[in-house]
Amino acid sequence: MNRMLLLFAVPLLLNCSGNEPIKAPADDEETPNYSKRLKSISYQTPDVPFSYDGLILNYNQEGKIQRADSFMWDYEISYPSDAVIEFVVVDDRLSNVKYNELKRFFIKDNKITHHTVNGTYLYANNTTSGVYDSVTYNYQNDRLIKIESFDKNKTLKRYATYTYANNNISEVKRSYINYKKVTETTTLTFTYDNTPRIQWSNSNYYAPLAGFIGFRDYPIIQDKLGKLNQNNITGITYQYDHPVLSPSFSSIQLTYVRNKDTNLLEEVKLKGHIKTDDKNSDYYPTKAFDKCAVVIEYEKYIK
Repeated sequence: MNRMLLLFAVPLLLNCSGNEPIKAPADDEETPNYSKRLKSISYQTPDVPFSYDGLILNYNQEGKIQRADSFMWDYEISYPSDAVIEFVVVDDRLSNVKYNELKRFFIKDNKITHHTVNGTYLYANNTTSGVYDSVTYNYQNDRLIKIESFDKNKTLKRYATYTYANNNISEVKRSYINYKKVTETTTLTFTYDNTPRIQWSNSNYYAPLAGFIGFRDYPIIQDKLGKLNQNNITGITYQYDHPVLSPSFSSIQLTYVRNKDTNLLEEVKLKGHIKTDDKNSDYYPTKAFDKCAVVIEYEKYIK
């Protein structure tokens, strides 16, 4: 799921520290009340050997996200009912291929129960290939504990399990079943601070849920995944039960930067190590990084 392609842009909403209005200067006697909502997230990855796609969000008159644009794909988002959210690819920037996709999230009791993906690649030589996923979400005590992804033949392709401690996700096991029918698992272990979770701090590639569900989807559905983390992630360690043949994270430490005036989260600074088991790689056995960041921007709107 970690589509390591490119970069720039990701979505979000509302005030991290509450919903206190920010007043904008005006000449009229009645000054409108303004608030801020997330406009984009971009990824700065100058000292790691890969980059991440981000998102830019646009909202409808009701304040719901209606479009999410990334480097590769632009999605229009609609809400046919309280039980369904739809994503449709309306533009792509692929070379010599056209991609169409319809993704539907199904909701019950304000939680995502499953989602489906139907996609088609149309190539320049007029051949096509299809994409199909059916993904189920399993909960216990109102917390997400497992996600499973199946292909069109109902064969399990990948899954993730979540373990909790002190109202936070303490461990994630992400498993992928390769073409040899061998399961390869990456285990992520998280540490936290003791302060209340900053809104949108978990909407990035390192986060327990967003990293598996997808960066484009998570900001739209994050409030429909059961109880969220209570605190802020300070560190992540990665363990692999299989050879790591391309550069991958070994550890990450995180620092959160808020805007001094609004108290909104505006940057997450990342440092840590990359590893690979490829002895011919420049990144063998480990390489430190300390210049990566997630940059979050907001837009002003009238409440």
